[in-house]
Amino acid sequence: MHTQKQEKSVTPSISTKALQAELSNLHHRMNNPLAVISGNVQLLKELAKALSVGEDLEGPLTDIASAVDQLAAGTEQLILLRELLQRTSE
Repeated sequence: MHTQKQEKSVTPSISTKALQAELSNLHHRMNNPLAVISGNVQLLKELAKALSVGEDLEGPLTDIASAVDQLAAGTEQLILLRELLQRTSE
């Protein structure tokens, strides 16, 4: 027979683990497309340089790369949050 206090101590643990898993999944789902975008930006920079149109595309491609870097930094915050949850639930 579980007491009400025991049930309360188990429930947060389960929900914390579920939240940690969801943060990991979200990090993974966001990082994969960001890696594709980043790789394609690098490819386009090389192609633009080879076709002598690099100057025309340099600004927009740099903007895209910067946005990807900002989003990637944001996804790393998800991992930090997951680790914080893990430390506080121990």
